[in-house]
Amino acid sequence: MVLSYRIFYLDAFCSSAAACSFLIGRGFQSKVALLRWTVRLSYYPSMDPAPFVPSFTTCTTRADVALAVEVLSRHPYVVLDTEGKSIGTIDGELSLLCLGTPVAGHAQQIFVMDMVALRTVPAALRTLKTFLERPNIVKIVFDGRMDSVELFHDLGVSLTKVLDLQVAEVLARQHILRESERQRHERLAHGGFGFRLVRINKTAMEGLHVVSGMQKLLEELRMDKIVQKDAEVVAMHRTNGSGLWMERPLSEKLLQYAANDIFIIAHLFDTFRRIKYVPSTRHALSRLITKCDQYVSRSGHVGLRTLQNGVFRPKGLLMAAALEPAEGTTFECAGCGLHLTIQCYQVQITKGRGSRKMHCRICNAIVIKSKTEITPEPSWVALP
Repeated sequence: MVLSYRIFYLDAFCSSAAACSFLIGRGFQSKVALLRWTVRLSYYPSMDPAPFVPSFTTCTTRADVALAVEVLSRHPYVVLDTEGKSIGTIDGELSLLCLGTPVAGHAQQIFVMDMVALRTVPAALRTLKTFLERPNIVKIVFDGRMDSVELFHDLGVSLTKVLDLQVAEVLARQHILRESERQRHERLAHGGFGFRLVRINKTAMEGLHVVSGMQKLLEELRMDKIVQKDAEVVAMHRTNGSGLWMERPLSEKLLQYAANDIFIIAHLFDTFRRIKYVPSTRHALSRLITKCDQYVSRSGHVGLRTLQNGVFRPKGLLMAAALEPAEGTTFECAGCGLHLTIQCYQVQITKGRGSRKMHCRICNAIVIKSKTEITPEPSWVALP
């Protein structure tokens, strides 16, 4: 039987001293720990189900695409993911555009668009572009930054109205889990910086958050038992690189791997709505989508490709200030090259004159973490 505990009982339960003693006596050192336990109980049976292999439809013709769009248009949300060679970089190539209905489970319909085949079918590409640009359909992604780049170059789409679950999870730490500064610092330390670097660079790392990868998040929420990443495909990636996605015909194993990600994202979306990581009110959801649009477009730099092995490629960090739409003067970062507001930089006032770091907070953190010399060498720049 699926236990139906709900998060909104948590605050009332945890408000009494007796309840706190009860929790600590059973190994829950914080409300955050209980929340994660509750998430697991509220959605999953006591026995782990066997991993489910979702079905999917491969689309290679205009008729295939038209049918897929007709099905997907019945919903206010669409799940989106891409696969390809070094996507988002100057050598990037799009292989698959995967779309699915926002239904978690067996009823979900998944369509895998073979973009290599469809490049010779202009009518199909126009249909996809028109669909993805519809403002009344929210696109659900998980770290859609590189997806956005490829869709811009392949279809001419500036992806908006995006709900990025990676962003939603980071913001939920603040607003739902009430993560403390100490916990944020611990995440940074475990995220590769180490406790010493975090301790001596607290000011430089203000507003920085470590993002969770899909697999890690699945494991934290005990969702990795629903569907599993194909270990063989992961190993192929590491050995042969992402160029394998451009081979034709694509193996059934690779197509299934791509479809699985759509299935996983739909389950995460369903879970996030249950546990309030995705808000239910229109206003709060609209604000979240605005922040996600900023994240996916890299602060309005739509289609900007990066060097494949560049030092300042987008890393596993999120800068809270960059989620707000830019207002006023922006400054070019010496690392990533993005034009960002002053809130995205470390600032100091000396003898009445202001200056900023020439690198934004994320690129500055990359410099701090790096064990090799990085040029240009970080320095301060006078503010106008």
